[in-house]
Order: sequence, then structure tokens, then C-alpha cells
Amino acid sequence: MPVAGQNIWHRVVGIICIVFGAGAALQSIVGIIGQGPMAKLAQQQMTEASAAAHQALMTQWSGKLVVLGGATGLIALVLVVSGILLLFKKRKAVVALKTWAGLKIALLLVTIPITAGFQKAVAELQFAGALAGEGAEFAASAGRIWIVVAIAAQVIWGLILPVFILVWFSRKKIREQVAFWD
Repeated sequence: MPVAGQNIWHRVVGIICIVFGAGAALQSIVGIIGQGPMAKLAQQQMTEASAAAHQALMTQWSGKLVVLGGATGLIALVLVVSGILLLFKKRKAVVALKTWAGLKIALLLVTIPITAGFQKAVAELQFAGALAGEGAEFAASAGRIWIVVAIAAQVIWGLILPVFILVWFSRKKIREQVAFWD
């Protein structure tokens, strides 16, 4: 049986979950609320035709982006609650964290095509008529490469904590310790 004070991993992992969950929830809220003001700010910097095209783009994508933001926020709250349960050494924290990990991975699978499509549409809007001459092809190619790099980073970043949680709580030593919790 583990001696009290020797194992603090539950505090460390719990705090990480709370911090990352709170950050994701805050980002979700800011993303949803900030869509309108950011779109207006961007449109102020554009020509009238570009502003109209941008407005049409945002109208087309805002519903999907709000739904993704809301889902992200809800899943982030699951992570915060799971982290709190982990701090108090509650056995149900493990189930909650594994559930969160599954939801997070599923959300990531849904998010990638939507964000890729949105980023592609934004890039096409930015490059439509704005680029001419020898550098136009290079700039458009660089934009497409940047989208791929951004999506790859999103996938890697999005999988780090869920995969860690699934692996960590699958370890025999951890399962044995959790068995003694409330």
C-alpha cells in the first residue's frame, strides 16, 4: 500500500488538467464572443468588395465555429471537474478523465476538417485578386503549406494530453493506487 506523501502525481496531473481545462474553456468563450468584433475590425481594413466577401464567409462559417467553440468549452469543463476530482483522490476521476480523453479525440476528428475548410476559405479570400505578378503563385503555395503545418500542430497539440491520460491510467501501478481511493 502506498505511503501518504510519497505519491503526489495525482496533484500534479490534477493541476495540469485544471489549468488546461480552464484555459480551453476561456479560449472557447473568447472565441465565441470575439467572432463578431474581430470580423468587424477585419472588415474596417478592407475594401468594400472584400468586406462584403468577408461578411459572406463569416456568415457561412460562424454557425459551425460557434458549435465547435461550445463543444470545446463543455469538454474543457469536463477536464476541469476531472482535475478537481483527481486532486481529492476520487476514483471517479479516472472514469471522468478517460471519458474526457475520448471526447477530446472525437472532437479533434470533427474539428480538423472544419478548421481546415475555414482556413482554406479565408486564405482563398485573402489571395483572391490581392496577389498578382511573379510572387502570387509562391505566396499562395506558402499559404497552403502554412495551413497544413497549422493543422498538423493542432493535431499534435490536441492529442498530447488525452493520449497521456489514457496511457497513464492504464498503468498497473497507477490502477493499484487508485483502487485505494474513495
